[in-house]
Amino acid sequence: MYKQANGQTLNKYLKHFSSLIEVLEHYGARLGEDEVFIKAVRNLEKEEAPGESKSPSIIKAYYHKLVAAARNRSIAVVFLKRADRRNGVRKSVHERK
Repeated sequence: MYKQANGQTLNKYLKHFSSLIEVLEHYGARLGEDEVFIKAVRNLEKEEAPGESKSPSIIKAYYHKLVAAARNRSIAVVFLKRADRRNGVRKSVHERK
């Protein structure tokens, strides 16, 4: 599993991490599309979900918005969890369970 190397700057870590995400998605990884992530994001959303009476395109757009938010949040969590604490990432991020 990839993590920030000792002495590697956050900027270099971010660039390499972003490249790995691009490669994963290029080869078909569907980051954030897990139902658990989508439900968690939906629970955090302040916007109310469209009702069943809404058009399919509105419901589909809302779902895609949730998937994008779930993707971004899951990538951010992995990035922070694998970062080296000594390089300025808050210690409390790593200690949450």
